Amino acid sequence: MRAAWLEPAASEVNLLEAAATSPSSIEQRLIATIVEFADGRPLLEWPFALLRRIGQAVIDGESHITTGQSGKEWYLDDPDARNRLRQKARDFNASLERSFAQLHANARGESQRWLNRRGIKRTMDELRNFLDEEWPTMELRSQFARATWTALGLSGEPQFDRLVAIPAWRIMLDAEGAAIYARAIVHKQTRVVQRSDLIQLVYLGASGLRILATADGPFLSMATQIVNGRYVGARVVHIDSMLT
Repeated sequence: MRAAWLEPAASEVNLLEAAATSPSSIEQRLIATIVEFADGRPLLEWPFALLRRIGQAVIDGESHITTGQSGKEWYLDDPDARNRLRQKARDFNASLERSFAQLHANARGESQRWLNRRGIKRTMDELRNFLDEEWPTMELRSQFARATWTALGLSGEPQFDRLVAIPAWRIMLDAEGAAIYARAIVHKQTRVVQRSDLIQLVYLGASGLRILATADGPFLSMATQIVNGRYVGARVVHIDSMLT
């Protein structure tokens, strides 16, 4: 990474995922890895906190923001605090996924009936085409933008045309579209990609060369279709490719 002028960045998402891991021996190993890779740099803040700061910059007429630290760095040095954080992290992830899954379960029945009547069977291989050709024209896309804007406590109506011109917001909306496609439109569902994974794509909305590395097969497959070749300077790769 140094040879390619890249700098590793650990995130608050990494911290929460590590804190929710058991047994403690694995959690400790993950925390040690985060500490080593962070190398004294702050953790990237929560993705929705980034989206909120970008949204506020749009309201204030600012042209850019600087990524802020999470404020959670001290957890890396406090095992007792991480123990208290562990159940909160599990409860949060379960709640996040539960609401996410219910939304798409409600949509799946109707969309599958519509597709079946027309003899259409969509596959995950068609995700990129869906994001390029269908998702941008769907009213649901702007509905997600408004819902996220309101949930983040941002004032007024979102300037949709400006938001979709901002990579971090656009990539989050593409992640929402990909999730809808995978959970409600695809004929034969594969292993579900968790929302806690998808929200990390927001980090790839930064400027410059950005790479997200993962060994999670379903997430890698979905994320490469969302990002690679669609966002200049951003890539999602298998982590093994960073090590060879």
